[in-house]
Amino acid sequence: MVLFLRFEKEIDVIKKYATLIENNNIIALLDLKKHLPTFTIITLFVLLILCGIPLVHFLNVELNPNGTSSSLSIRFSWYGAEPRVIEQEVTSKLEALFAQVQGVKDINSTSGDGSGNIQVTLDKDANADAVRFEISTLIRQAWPGLPQGVGFPQLYVNRPNQENERTLSSVKKQ
Repeated sequence: MVLFLRFEKEIDVIKKYATLIENNNIIALLDLKKHLPTFTIITLFVLLILCGIPLVHFLNVELNPNGTSSSLSIRFSWYGAEPRVIEQEVTSKLEALFAQVQGVKDINSTSGDGSGNIQVTLDKDANADAVRFEISTLIRQAWPGLPQGVGFPQLYVNRPNQENERTLSSVKKQ
């Protein structure tokens, strides 16, 4: 009975700790620390550890985690064309095609003097190889409809922990 009363007193102290933490009352919290013996603190932490051990197997542990999502870079050239023309005739058309692909999270593009670059960010769960294949198919289908002089778009896969892979070669349209 005496042991139960001792723990009841300590439980009341812990409840006071919790209310002081909720109210951000640091000074009163430091004053309350004097009433809790070291043995009780160690016992509470051991109990917390023992309660946490069975929950360890619920943690998601991967050998090679996918912390960041993959992306694709599509680069093309059009010698002598102005950025505005490249944007209207090539970049916007390719962006519209890429936006329809499942697994595409975001599309950013830049059009400069004689060249353009489209950065396609993939969803974290998207299969990068499947999306790359679908985008490369769309590029092959759209290329005959692009203006004369546009170089065949080059597709690069940017994976977080790997170097860039060049997947398509450059061909100039005659």
